[in-house]
Parts: sequence; structure tokens; C-alpha cells
Amino acid sequence: MCVILIAMQESEQFPFILAANRDEFYQRPSAQAEYWRDHPDVLAGRDLEARGTWLGINRSGKIAAVTNHYSPESTQQAPRSRGELVSEFLISTETADQYAENLRTIQDQFNGYGLLIGDSSRLRYQSNESDFETDLSSGIHALSNKLLSSPGARAQTGKRLLEDMLKTQKLLTPQALFRILFDKESAASPEPTRNENGEESIQLADVPIFVRMENYGTCCSTVLLIDQFQNVFFEERTFYENAERYRSRRSFEFKIAE
Repeated sequence: MCVILIAMQESEQFPFILAANRDEFYQRPSAQAEYWRDHPDVLAGRDLEARGTWLGINRSGKIAAVTNHYSPESTQQAPRSRGELVSEFLISTETADQYAENLRTIQDQFNGYGLLIGDSSRLRYQSNESDFETDLSSGIHALSNKLLSSPGARAQTGKRLLEDMLKTQKLLTPQALFRILFDKESAASPEPTRNENGEESIQLADVPIFVRMENYGTCCSTVLLIDQFQNVFFEERTFYENAERYRSRRSFEFKIAE
């Protein structure tokens, strides 16, 4: 499970705001955000098991992020990792529209997902759980583990907190966004279950924005800000297992290439 909060054209200081939590089983190996050695234009963390990523940006300003769409009826041992959806877009030369069109032919190779692809002026939402697609070009949006058109309590809480922050804070700081991502008051955390093959999974529930369990929880938080001059600020905080303090903090700044 993950949650992604986005504000587009809601702040003069930063016309594009993205704040996201990645939730995962702690034992799944991953690398912290960095410019990839094999694709130096890509800035993202990396899933070391399947080599994809959950969220990233490249120097040309292409942005992508993915969440798991929880649907017990459709969950299977899919041949491809959902992290490929993000990494393949970031390294491709395709536009968001081209990528989304081509993705429709192979989307059944992935378990349920909600995908955001595009740039700071327009993000395209697509899911293989529904024919519903839309463009995010302005306003405040939240995506968790349901369709964008039917967000759960977690996404709604994040959206409300982001709306309140933008109304009351004239000077936006990354720290204020990280406080939203650290919110633990939304609801109780879910409990892991095992499927018929004995594999552990997390049942969807109205969980808090920041999830903390014994074997599963929020592994990292990311804030991505882009100002009117196309200057990018990217910060990732990675957390200790089953702890509420971060063990590393990495920040990057660059200007989107014209």
C-alpha cells in the first residue's frame, strides 16, 4: 500500500507539489533515491528485488508514481512487477499519452495498480482495474489503494490535511509536508493475512497515512516540489524497521532541462 498526495496550480511558490509514502514489507530490499548509474537522468529509489521503482522524476521533467490497487479477486502471481510501470516510463522517450496507449495491451501482466505519469503541468491517471482514466492538471488530488474516483479514508485524510496546510501556510516548507506524511491518527493499521499458498499479504483497510506494523509499514516518505522556474526539490526520508524515526535523509535539487 502507498499514498500519494498532489497539489497542482494551488501554490504560487510551488505550482507542483507531491508528497508520498511508500509502504512495503521490511524484508524487501530497496535502494535509497539517487541518480541511477544505468540511466543517469533518472532520480528515484529502486526496488532491488525487481529493479523497478515506486516514484521518480527525470531531468526532462517526466514524473511517474504507482500504488498497488487492492483487489483480492484479481491478485495473482503476475509475471511483471508494478515498479516497471514507473521505471519504463522514466527511461522512455514516449509521452504520457503514448505510454498509456501502449500499456493497455499489456496491463494484464501486472497485478492491480494505480499509475500516474506525465509532468508538472499534467499527470495522467490509469489503472488496470477500471476503464476510468483522467488527467490531473489542477487542484488537490490523493491516490491510495483504490481508484482515484473512489478514494478511501486514508487518501481523504491526506487530501484534507494538504488543503488545510495550503490555506494556512503562506510559505511552504518540505517539513510541513513531511508532517502530513507522518500522520498516524487516521485509523487502525491493517493486519497481515496469508493466502491459500501461505504467502503473507496486507488486507486493505482505512489505515493511517503513516503505517507502522511488526513486519510491514511505511518504509520511506518523499516530497517533490517544482517551482514556476522549473527548479526541482526532491527529498526522501527512509525509516528504520518498525520505528518512527528516519535513518536517512537525502535531498536533491536541479533545473528541468529545456
